[in-house]
Amino acid sequence: MRKILERIKYTASKEDGGLKKLSEKVGIKYNTLYSLMSGKNENPKIGTLRIISDYYNIKLSEIFSEDDVVHFDSINEIKLEEEKISIVNDGYIDSIPRYSLFIFKKYTNTKIEVNFYLSLDNDNKVRIRKGILEDERIKLISLNNIEKIDEKIIYQLVSVEI
Repeated sequence: MRKILERIKYTASKEDGGLKKLSEKVGIKYNTLYSLMSGKNENPKIGTLRIISDYYNIKLSEIFSEDDVVHFDSINEIKLEEEKISIVNDGYIDSIPRYSLFIFKKYTNTKIEVNFYLSLDNDNKVRIRKGILEDERIKLISLNNIEKIDEKIIYQLVSVEI
């Protein structure tokens, strides 16, 4: 996120009226932009980042490109070699607000009663699945809780930013 902060700082320095005027142009409250720039807010909402990325005409993935979390715009773009990844909930899980940011990390065989996972199906496509603890093992089920699925777990959900 350092790159986008540098871009905001540069733009504000060139803007007559500084950060306050820039916040009006971007469409974000001055206090929000100020706390982001001052480091008081190190975990901005995904909506704020989306507004900033739209203003600068960049992808969300570019905002996260230098952090330890690698962002992908779609589940179909995920590269499996990354340790931590993020994707936006673009309707993948209905019970979580749309456009929330999912943070996944490599699966480590941690047994959590109910969680969401990324798995590989038989065609090597990445899928989001719900997992339940059954007989000391994680069993994957479809998101509508209808069928059990035998797929390889590759990532587990560790955080959701709404």
